[in-house]
This record gives sequence, structure tokens and C-alpha cells, in this order.
Amino acid sequence: TSQTSVFAIYNRALRSDPTLLGKLLFNMVIEPSGVISTIRVVSSEMADQRLVNKILARIKLINFGSEPVGQTEVNYSFDFLPY
Repeated sequence: TSQTSVFAIYNRALRSDPTLLGKLLFNMVIEPSGVISTIRVVSSEMADQRLVNKILARIKLINFGSEPVGQTEVNYSFDFLPY
């Protein structure tokens, strides 16, 4: 799943920095076609901006599938905690 892909990126980053943690809140605009046209950080506790950029790039690849709806704006968050 897409969530699994996001956490795989995070887990790879943990190998370099096992102290990485924090909440990432982002906003995305989903078009009727199902593609994400815009994604941006609302707030981030993550110290590694490169990691945040990789995560957002991966999320932007998600296609929610075409629906007969208008453009949809959504806030979503991930809590990253090392195990």
C-alpha cells in the first residue's frame, strides 16, 4: 500500500539517523481524475527536510481513481516514531 511505501522510506532514513521522529501534516488537492495536483507541508516536526521531500514525492504518486466529484482538498498526517 501507499502507507507502507511511505514508512519504508522512513525506515531507510532511520538507518542513517535512528533519532528521526515527528509528526508530518500535509495538505493535498485531489483532482476528479484521482491524481494529486498539489501537495504541501502544513507543519512538520521532522528535522530532515530531504526526507520530508522524499515522502511528499512518494505520496504525490498516489492515484485515488477517477470519481464524478469536484476537486477535493484534504489534510493528512503521519506520526513517525522509531521502534
